[in-house]
Amino acid sequence: APTRLDPAVLTLLTDSATATVIERAVARLRAGEDEDPAVIVHQLLDTLLHGLGTNPARPYADLAHTRLARLRAIAQWSAATIGRTRERGRIVLDPGEPARLLLLPPHTPQGQAEQTAGVGDDSADASSLTRPVSLSRHSLAVAQRSADFATALGLPTPLVDALRTAGHAHDCGKSHSRFQCMLCAGDRLLAESLDEPRAKSGMDPADRTGRKRAAQLAGWGPEMRHEALSALAVTAWLDTQPKHARGNDADLLVHLVAAHHGHARPLLPPAPDPSPQEVTCTMPDHQQITINSADMGTDWSGPDRFHALNRHYGPWGLALLEAVLRLADMACSEEGT
Repeated sequence: APTRLDPAVLTLLTDSATATVIERAVARLRAGEDEDPAVIVHQLLDTLLHGLGTNPARPYADLAHTRLARLRAIAQWSAATIGRTRERGRIVLDPGEPARLLLLPPHTPQGQAEQTAGVGDDSADASSLTRPVSLSRHSLAVAQRSADFATALGLPTPLVDALRTAGHAHDCGKSHSRFQCMLCAGDRLLAESLDEPRAKSGMDPADRTGRKRAAQLAGWGPEMRHEALSALAVTAWLDTQPKHARGNDADLLVHLVAAHHGHARPLLPPAPDPSPQEVTCTMPDHQQITINSADMGTDWSGPDRFHALNRHYGPWGLALLEAVLRLADMACSEEGT
């Protein structure tokens, strides 16, 4: 995946000399002399990987090492505007910052899309593909990663707690039996035989025909959104006044869950379930909440809630909180957790 080399981030994992190392590499790349850009990039990545190796216990050092090692394995790099091909990566320099650059890996071969949770791909809930992962495991992983990100940003404890709770509940709507059938490639018997609901299917995200067929076999319409069901379940759960959510902003919890794929700003797609059923969701405190899927996509309180949250947190503040949960979800999906 595209990787930004930014000292402000990397110094958290390596050391204070990172900015100087990147700045020197950028200066060499800007010079445009006869030096091969690939040599410069490889030397830079070798230095950063060495720095990570001296601090292996720091949070996410292992993930950073994996990402940088993959970039290091790319043989060819170019700083030209049209330098990116299937064999060669592209270097993008930041004109306003001497110690920052972006590395774009070679184009992925046709039909082999990167295994990254999709943003902006709404067809049949494409972000629920990648590899088989249970709903309980994914929910716990996103809850923890959301809290970690929020803590790293220095957000106050109430917002860290709210993001942790929203992360735990964000996908509970995937318990819908037809959604589970879709995650089993349209095989209803397989879905019914699962010991626990899935969050991810294991289908190839690049196989648009296969996932469309799975959705059709399961009866899950292209506009139906699992987060609409999750938001309904969270709303019903909050009505029980759970201890687990005490101190959390109820409107913020519902919004973060509803908006974690970019919708609900302020409206979810108006796509109710054509064949409504009772859906039982497991909430962060393990309470079982049953909702009716007939109500999905008809959240008329959404605009007022969105307006109130924008006034309270500010438009940029609310967008930041949404981004924390979305990035946590994407990271865990990419990692298979």
